[in-house]
Order: sequence, then structure tokens, then C-alpha cells
Amino acid sequence: MPRRSRGADEIYPIYCCIRMKGYEKPTKFSTNLCAKWDTAKRRAVGKNGPAVNVELERIKAELFQIRFELERTQVDYTPTLVYEKYCNRYQKTWRWLEAFDEYGTLVEAKILSKELSNGEVRKWTKHRNHLVVFLRHLNKKDCGLQDIQRGWFEQAKTFFLGKKNKQGGLLSWNYVRNIIHYFHRVILFGKDNGYLLIDPWSGLSMPEKEMDGSDFVYLNATERKQLYEYVPTSKKMEQIKDMALFMMHSGLGHGDYEALSDELVAENDGDWLMGERGKTGTNFFVPVWKFPVLGELIAKYDRNLKKLPRLSNTNYNLQIKAMLLDAGIDKPNFTTHDCRRTFAMLCYEQYAISDELVAEFVGHKHTSITHKHYIRTTVERVRQKLS
Repeated sequence: MPRRSRGADEIYPIYCCIRMKGYEKPTKFSTNLCAKWDTAKRRAVGKNGPAVNVELERIKAELFQIRFELERTQVDYTPTLVYEKYCNRYQKTWRWLEAFDEYGTLVEAKILSKELSNGEVRKWTKHRNHLVVFLRHLNKKDCGLQDIQRGWFEQAKTFFLGKKNKQGGLLSWNYVRNIIHYFHRVILFGKDNGYLLIDPWSGLSMPEKEMDGSDFVYLNATERKQLYEYVPTSKKMEQIKDMALFMMHSGLGHGDYEALSDELVAENDGDWLMGERGKTGTNFFVPVWKFPVLGELIAKYDRNLKKLPRLSNTNYNLQIKAMLLDAGIDKPNFTTHDCRRTFAMLCYEQYAISDELVAEFVGHKHTSITHKHYIRTTVERVRQKLS
């Protein structure tokens, strides 16, 4: 049942009421759920209505199960006793960081069984550090999963969107979205394992932000030519240039580039890069013979992909900006991911390759992802279509 007082947008905090014959006074407790409420149907409605109704049905089933168990033992029970039994099932107070560590153990087990890639450990470590920083912002060292408040979702979003990265810029919308999604994933892990009663962030999510012109970064034909002609000032800069050119002409992400060992396949038409994306498990196919720069790089390292230069993603993200600046290309926001975007635009602009084939090259399950995040229509592309 909803509470009488209501907040903005007719969102009601929902309470559970346990009534029994022979007891005039019912026992009420908060479900920590909020939603729009249809009084006639006695159900939650709106965007998070279905998720809230599922939680309410689960709570109802749990209470009926407790009553059934009490009836079997022939114990005289009251609404208060049912509620106490309901709470006692979750006596152990699990803390947020404790649940994070438990989830980390699960991640390591899945990596050993090859269900997840090694990158998941780095992701877990990074987001655990984010949680420590957020708890510090709340003036807490840790908190019980039961004590996580619904309002902290918006607080976390505002807090991280105002944080700066190592380069001095603000964290991107999608990066903050990933942080909060991971926080929520651990909360759901706690709920699934019985560490807390209900999901306090049920129905809440950060929408995917549409890319605008400032978000879409890649090297155009003029900038790519500038990079080809750039003579590195040091061995380090030469390695960064080779890594960047390889990714820009293969479409590989940093993790898949790091994993390269023997994916070079010689076919009748020429060499191919073939493998499986660590992130999605989707196969990628890149015709080396289609991209001369890629072929030159592979030849430079004696066709042995293990000899290609390697750097951590964080270090590479810092160094590539310095290398581009040294080459006279002013792209202060350029990242590893923008190398993949440059590859997609190279295929799209210079070679007029279809969206479907570009998606095959980069290992996307759906063409919509390629078109939405990796391709922008340009004058060069229109000229290709007209010629």
C-alpha cells in the first residue's frame, strides 16, 4: 500500500501491511520501494512499475511462506511475529565493500573457468576504488547493504559527473553510467544471495547518452596523412605511433590488441586478422590486404604479432595524446576507443564499405551499434556514393 503523503510526479513510498483476523492493529513496515500507484488496481504503474510489482509479489510470497511454517509448528502467531521472522531471515548485516569483495571472488572464479576475460579484474578493482571514494563523499568508511538509500543513486551520478579524470577533463556520461551500473550490479548480487531484502535502486538507471559532435572524435583523411608522415622524436613515440596506426587500420580495441598472438591467417586473397572479441565473444574479421598501412606494420614486426609494442590502456591513453600533439594534430580528447572509431570512418569514407561489413570487421553483434557510435555521414562519404 502507498503512504498517504506523496512526492514529486506522484511517486509514493510503498509500505507493507500485515493484517490477521483477531488482531485489530496491523503491523506495517517500509518496503523501501517508490512508484506511481494505481489505487483501483492496487498495483504500481509507470516506468519502474513492473519491477516494483515483482518485488511486492516476492515479499507477499515470503510472508505467506512464514505464516505457513508457523501454522505447521502450531505456534500462536501474530502480525508482529510474522514480521520478526521475516526480518530474522536476514540477520547478518552485509556491508557494501564486503559484498564487492565477495563479487570480486566470483569474478576471479569465472576468469579461471574462461567465462570472463582478465580485464574484468581490472574493472572490478577500478570500480571498487570508485565506491571507496563515493563512501568517503558520504562521510562513511562503509555501510550495510540494508542501509543503502534510494537517493544515493542520484547523488552518485551528480558526484561522479563532477569528478575529473587524470587528464584534467570531467568524467564522461557513459563512464559514470558504467560506474553506477557496477555499483547496482553488486547490490543485486547481494540481494540474489540473501544479503538484503529488496533492491533499493529498483527501477533506477542512467539512460545512454546520445553522442553529439564533441563526443565523436576520430582522425580524418588529412589528419591520418599527417600521422603517416610524422617522424617520431623517440623510440617511445615510435611505439605509440605503431600501436595507434595498427588499431586505426584493424579496428581492434585495446584488450583485443593486447591478446594478439597468432591471429594472422594467410588465405588465397591475402592475410587476414581473425579472432574473438574478449568483450562480447563476437568474431572479428579484418582483411589485411585491404589496408596497406596494416600490412606494412605487420611486415615491420616480421609477421610476428607478439612483437608488437604493448602498453597498459591507461598509459597508452596518456601517451597517444602526447604523440598526436608532437605530430601537430590537436586532439586533446583522443582515446584508445577513438582508434576504433577512426577505423570505422576510414572504411566508411575512404573505401565506401557498407555498415554491415564494417560491423563484421569490428565484431559488433548489431549494425545499429556501429552506425550509432562509430559512423558519421560526411561529405567524403557522400562523394563516394555519387562516384
